[in-house]
Amino acid sequence: MASDSSSGEMASLLDSPTQASQDLDVSIINDPDPNPPQKRHRWRSRIFSGKLSTIPGVTIPCTLSIFSVIIFLRLGYVVGMAGVEVALGMLCLGYFTVTVTVLSLSAISTNGAIKGGGAYFMISRALGPEFGGSVGIIFYVANVFASAINIIGLVESLVNNFDVLPESAGWRYFYGTLTIILCLIISLIGANIFAMASILIFVLVMVAVASVIVSFAIKDPFYVNIESTINFTKSPGFFCPTSLQRNGTPCEAWYSSWNDTTFHQNLKSDYVIDYTTDVMTSFQIVFSVIFNGCTGIMAGANMSGDLKNPGFSIPFGTLAACLFTFLVYALLMIFTGFTCTRALLQNSYDYMRFINIWSPFVIIGVLSSTLSAALSNLIGASRILQAVAKDNLFGVVLRVFAKMMGSKRDNPVYALLFSWILVQLILIIGKLNAIAPFVAMFFLLSYSVVNIACLALTSASAPNFRPTFKYYSWHTALTGAISCLVIMFYISPTAAGVSIGVMTVLYIILAFFGPSTSWGEVSQALIYHQVRKYLLRLDMKKEHVKLWRPQMMFLVANPSSSLQAMDFINDLKKGGLYILGHVDVDTFENSAKRHKEKQDVWVDFVKCTRLKAFVELVSASSVRTGAQCLMMASGLGGMRPNTVVLGFFGDNSPAQSPHQTIWKKSHPLIQCCSEEEDAKFETVVTKLQEPTGDMKPLEYVGIIRDSLLMKMNVCLLRHFGKLDKTRLKHGTIDVWPLYRVDLEGGEQEEGDPTSLLLFQLGWILHRVHGWKNDTKLRIMILSNRAHEFEKKKIQKTLDLLRIPAEICIIPNRDGSVRGTPELPAPFLDIGMQEKLNQRMIEHSACASQYFTLNLICSGGEDGETGGRCLQVSQALRLNIVVVVVTERIDSS
Repeated sequence: MASDSSSGEMASLLDSPTQASQDLDVSIINDPDPNPPQKRHRWRSRIFSGKLSTIPGVTIPCTLSIFSVIIFLRLGYVVGMAGVEVALGMLCLGYFTVTVTVLSLSAISTNGAIKGGGAYFMISRALGPEFGGSVGIIFYVANVFASAINIIGLVESLVNNFDVLPESAGWRYFYGTLTIILCLIISLIGANIFAMASILIFVLVMVAVASVIVSFAIKDPFYVNIESTINFTKSPGFFCPTSLQRNGTPCEAWYSSWNDTTFHQNLKSDYVIDYTTDVMTSFQIVFSVIFNGCTGIMAGANMSGDLKNPGFSIPFGTLAACLFTFLVYALLMIFTGFTCTRALLQNSYDYMRFINIWSPFVIIGVLSSTLSAALSNLIGASRILQAVAKDNLFGVVLRVFAKMMGSKRDNPVYALLFSWILVQLILIIGKLNAIAPFVAMFFLLSYSVVNIACLALTSASAPNFRPTFKYYSWHTALTGAISCLVIMFYISPTAAGVSIGVMTVLYIILAFFGPSTSWGEVSQALIYHQVRKYLLRLDMKKEHVKLWRPQMMFLVANPSSSLQAMDFINDLKKGGLYILGHVDVDTFENSAKRHKEKQDVWVDFVKCTRLKAFVELVSASSVRTGAQCLMMASGLGGMRPNTVVLGFFGDNSPAQSPHQTIWKKSHPLIQCCSEEEDAKFETVVTKLQEPTGDMKPLEYVGIIRDSLLMKMNVCLLRHFGKLDKTRLKHGTIDVWPLYRVDLEGGEQEEGDPTSLLLFQLGWILHRVHGWKNDTKLRIMILSNRAHEFEKKKIQKTLDLLRIPAEICIIPNRDGSVRGTPELPAPFLDIGMQEKLNQRMIEHSACASQYFTLNLICSGGEDGETGGRCLQVSQALRLNIVVVVVTERIDSS
């Protein structure tokens, strides 16, 4: 065992070296001393040591949980109602479903170290806390219900076999209470006593099963006294005289021993009223009962924290239990079909007691199997609840159940006590067949998610998913998941919908309010796999103008002074790419040392502000050089920025606290942030407020020139420091195109693309939630022509573009705003700019935002800047947009 454990640990260390200390199996310490004098006591060391081996820890608990109450108390019910053919078909279908689930379970359990919590631990570490936590609660409830159903079966056997016991509903509940208290006491002692008790119980159950098989072979035909006569008119083999029936004397049903006629009569289905519930049976009801005889496969996995080598014990121990129990079930079904008449099977579910060579064998077997299964489910449920609470997925609600007590601090006492209370409440129902469909539904849902987890891990092609168990594939996982879901909805569409709905609610709660974890979720691997595949298929050469969308790269120096601008671009991107670019002016050696740390801080910033953006950080000798690197290297494949966004030069807004920013914007489920989140955000923003170096005017204009050389649009933002999205009501979005649009017969005039960009950006912003209902879109045209003529011309353009907007014609009768001979519009000298600014102040004073081509491109002393702009304007069709918050318009 030591070698197996060591090899398993080495695999775990290779998979996640940073968590090696957490994943070390204590079985390395607790292995028995290999000295020869102690070898003859090895079986004792396996039981009394801190950890359990395969047979006592997995095979026996699984076998007893699978047999549970079904093998002795409901096998006749299944054969009597469904017939031998259908019963065997149900058995094969049930075992096929659980077997492919065991294959998936085995694959997950042999992929690294497994801790306490069994299926919950495996699912949560594979699919993440949302799936793991929701399925963990569902699986916990399933085990609680399964414990209750076995106790009800035990009580039913007691009152049927001991006539001296009162059998009213109150007394039955009292017997169930005593039984669950006994289970609780054994559970509180610990897993070791459970292993010892399981071995003893397993021996008793096997003796009882062997006695039943022998009895089928040697018992002669005879009449069996039965209590129920509800189905006697339809069942052959009944002897119930009218006089005896009137006097309340028990009727009799025929036990034919080995008889071909009996077997042929039992082949087909014959659904009648269930005498324990007075409800008409059906295929769905009977299958839900027999499926409970297949649902003990997780008993070993639930004990994963108490196993020496769970990676070996869980797969092979569970498969061995499945094979053994299937053969026993099939053998007993066939023997029952050959020897017992329908009258006996439909009216006496504990027929095995009457036909046995010594009836106490069966009584002992029933009591032992039901008690063991109830005990196993109770212990398994408490371990699952403790594991969920330990991971702190539901916060303070379950935190108390994470505590472990006992001499070795290995017993979840509080979780046991809570599970015991729930079982006590479920015992009030008191009807085994009434609870069975709920148990089957919860287990099927849990099994389905186990298969989905294995399917996800296999499909993600993660290099570290290399289980030592090889007998699985994505085909088996997919088949298992589909089988479980189909069976769920076939048994009870309502119950299936409710159980999935409960799991969905739990998933949503954990998705929004659950803690962040570092478990290495497979969802990230699946997303990566799919994104890579579709990025390779995204062909940049097939890009078309009618599919154009803004893909923004916002160059940010200080995020604390750019929060409103970042939020604005987040609205403007229209489902496109959004990159926050930052240049660290420093040497590569100095910047590389803290690049990862700084990247993490920026990522935390994006998460805090809930911006749908990526972060790109570069270091360079100047801001312009870093911006050039960002423009050339940002993006991936066909997803690259087509628009560079800059703040207006010299427009330095003061840094703000999170209470003044988009951190406080409304969210569908989270209306405000907690003090802890506020503090985290303040810390993140503080870390990002580092000086990045001053940028000179020439460098700023150079970045604009570089963007145009890269054939990218340029968007300049001004006066965004006091943008308040809560005050948009009755505002306007004004678009001031200085290149007029004139589409005659669908033809675009020269220079028109920039105006089209203005229209497009204005319309996109107007369609965003928060802007759509509170603002209106206006097109502001400065014209020397007749008012109505110009308005019709622009309206025709807007109709062709399918952009609904109000057109406002601003007369320019004095011609004060015009281009110069050297610089055509929109390149205006300083004087023209001031006059245009006054027109905008006059006519857009109530606007929330306005878009314009408002670029000052006058030369310096050497005329270098103006010359560059002119050179670029002739080589390219400029798309430069200035977006201004009108509350801060001035004439400067």
